[in-house]
Amino acid sequence: MKTGHLLDVLSGHEDPVHGLMFSPVNAILASSSWDKTIRLWDVFEGKGAVESFSIDMMFLRWFTVQMENN
Repeated sequence: MKTGHLLDVLSGHEDPVHGLMFSPVNAILASSSWDKTIRLWDVFEGKGAVESFSIDMMFLRWFTVQMENN
């Protein structure tokens, strides 16, 4: 049900998040940040970050373009 109320806050990135992608198949939210990390979040189980990856800037640019095209 849509209530307009904040349900949860996902914390973990050290810099602003610039991209999000959701997979309805496995209920994972991927977030990319200017802190050069991508975090995977299990949004329905409330487990917070289930995985974190440090990445270089070339991959971060590629990932951002992929997210913009979807």
